[in-house]
Amino acid sequence: MSLQYASQYQLESFDALHFAISQVNNCDYFATLDGNFVHGAFITNPVHTRILKIA
Repeated sequence: MSLQYASQYQLESFDALHFAISQVNNCDYFATLDGNFVHGAFITNPVHTRILKIA
């Protein structure tokens, strides 16, 4: 699953792994300081988890 997210959302391996863990555990929110999660791929391919970019 993390390899899919790395490719689909253009994430680095650790970011993709952390995001995959949030999806497997059906998390409602994913808080991050990382700007890699703020781009159009998440709009065109929406996910259940809401991504919160902290400052």
